[in-house]
Amino acid sequence: MSSSGRAICCLLLCCLAHMGSAQPALASDLELAAFQGRVTTCNDTFVEYNDTCTCDSGWKWQNSSCEPCEPGYFKEQPGLHVCSSCPLQTTSFEGAAQAEDCLCVQGYHNTSGACEPCSGGNYKSFVGNNSCVACPAHSDTLGTGSDELEDCLCVAGYVVGAESCSPCPQHTYTSLIGSLVCLSCAVGSGTHGPGSTSCECEAGYTPGSEGVCTVCAAGEYKIARSMDSCTLCPQHSSSLPGATVLANCTCTAGFEKRPPSSDSDTCVACEANHYCPGADSKLACPGNSTSSAGSAAPTACTCLPGFFRADSRCVECSENHFCAHNTRSPCPANSSSVVLSFSIDNCTCVPGFRETG
Repeated sequence: MSSSGRAICCLLLCCLAHMGSAQPALASDLELAAFQGRVTTCNDTFVEYNDTCTCDSGWKWQNSSCEPCEPGYFKEQPGLHVCSSCPLQTTSFEGAAQAEDCLCVQGYHNTSGACEPCSGGNYKSFVGNNSCVACPAHSDTLGTGSDELEDCLCVAGYVVGAESCSPCPQHTYTSLIGSLVCLSCAVGSGTHGPGSTSCECEAGYTPGSEGVCTVCAAGEYKIARSMDSCTLCPQHSSSLPGATVLANCTCTAGFEKRPPSSDSDTCVACEANHYCPGADSKLACPGNSTSSAGSAAPTACTCLPGFFRADSRCVECSENHFCAHNTRSPCPANSSSVVLSFSIDNCTCVPGFRETG
């Protein structure tokens, strides 16, 4: 080789060496130097692509250097172009190099190639195409798309316990999701068991104004805990306030339950020759007295003709008297009567006297 040829060769080699030791600063500086079929090696973050040193997949040209795509972006081909944004509800990690690197964000899962929000009662706290995770027992979310375990709140009737949602004890309740403490039932109300969402009126109580349970009125009863109204006692019967069973409804004065041997709760008129003062009580009239059906007091028992009332008893009418309507009356002067006389007509004139008038 001539001396002039050697000089040109050395000049080219020196240029190539200089290009291999310096990082390109502009896009125009990124062309590969070639000499006799050889290329220089791209430096640092550059890669060889189409005979050019350029930014690799997942990297973009920014601030005179190649930098990785930010999270939520990707770049599939080498080059100096910008990164592409991931589809809605997806994101990527830094330096994503393909569209498949875009994964469902927290609160979303992959369904048939699209990211859909986690349904109620489920959550997802990480990036990925995985399925959503079910909330722990007795907890739920307020909506869809929940992205953390803390979105799972204890359902009504439960509160946060030592490790999980615990049911409210009997006669306490919560009515809202996410409640922190159980509330005690008001007086006259309770629950059927643990984990209740509301209180119901106890037996003998009925719903009143503003949800307060009030005592069943006299003449009513209620047999079980519920929000039903009190039931009226059967006809001709009544009860004290707060009655809890039908048996608390007793017949009013003048009525009795008949027949006594049956389970009938019907009150009928008190039997003749008896009196019924109420509360299912039935008493026979004193001896030698009678009463009509439906009598309510001992005063309704009337002594038989020829008898009169003395110390709540009916006793024989004495001589020279006549007895009617519970009273004893003397015969007129100069007349007499026999025992058990019941009318003034039973009084007859004594010898030597005659009836006038």
